[in-house]
Formats: sequence, structure tokens, C-alpha cells
Amino acid sequence: MKWCNTNNNISYNLEEFNFIVAELVFKCPTSIKKGKEYVNVSKRNCSFKDKNITHGLLNTLLSEMRRSLVAIGTYIPISNDEKVEKRYRDLQKKILLNDPNYEMIIYKERNDMSKTDAIYYYIRNSFAHGDFEIITVNDNRIYKLESEKNNEIKAWIRLKEKTLLRYIELCNLSPHQIVELRKRK
Repeated sequence: MKWCNTNNNISYNLEEFNFIVAELVFKCPTSIKKGKEYVNVSKRNCSFKDKNITHGLLNTLLSEMRRSLVAIGTYIPISNDEKVEKRYRDLQKKILLNDPNYEMIIYKERNDMSKTDAIYYYIRNSFAHGDFEIITVNDNRIYKLESEKNNEIKAWIRLKEKTLLRYIELCNLSPHQIVELRKRK
């Protein structure tokens, strides 16, 4: 089941779009645990681990990222044996997604990275492999992102452009700035 219409034309001259792709693909902050070592997704050495952002600091970022989604029940991490498509259908039954500006993240958790890393990883994969669509609703650009591997859906993410820009801001914070963010909450 294809979630995104990848046949839609993308306006590549959008400044925000190019910034989002550069930040979330070429400078993806994720690393994957391979054995006892971590390997950065981006070769630019800008992962959370490179910046000494681990454990509690990653949890603070995750809390900030999912805040508005948890409130409406559209932040859904699932186990590897569950199906993203089924959870989306369940979500449609429970919560009427009648707000055309709704946002959601449904993704399979990974044992080789944190939840925070996984979200950035799935966003990166969607852009890197062209599995995304940009729609405009009420003057808001909304990104529908799909990450799949071996014909298995790993994540469906639907976020406003301003939310993606906030995620970029969050992943570029220093450890000290994240501690300050935690104190303000």
C-alpha cells in the first residue's frame, strides 16, 4: 500500500525544502549500532553521539518532538512485528483525522538506535529514497514521508514544514542548550 503520491511534481526551488533536505539527509544526526560500535548515517560527523548527546539528552529531544503528537494520540512507536499500515487504519477509526493539518508519526522501533535517532533516520530515508509527497493545505506545506525496506513499511510520518524546521533546530542544539530546554519544561 503506497501512502505517498511520488508522482507529484516537487518544486525544487523552494528554499525551505532544500534546507530541510540538506539538514536531514546530508547532515542526518543518527548513528546505527553495529556490534559494539556506532556508525554514522551521514559521513559529515554530525551525529548525536559525535556531539555527546546521548541517553537523557536524547529523551529530552524526543519529548520536545512528540509533545503535540502525544496530546492528540498520533505519536505511535510500534514493535517490529506490528504493521504500520494496520496502526494507521486503527488510528483512522479511533481519531477522525478530519483536521487537514493533522500531524503523526507511526514508526517501528529499532534495537540498534534510540527512538529519537529512529525518527530522524526514517525522515532521512524518506527524502533520500524519494518516498515523500508535499501537499499544501490552508497555506501550510505538509510532508508525507514513507520509509520502507524490502517491501516492508517501517514508518509513515506526516508533519508540517514548520515542524520539520523545528526538528532541525532541535538536532542542532548543543548538550548545554538541551539541558536548558529541559529546565524550562
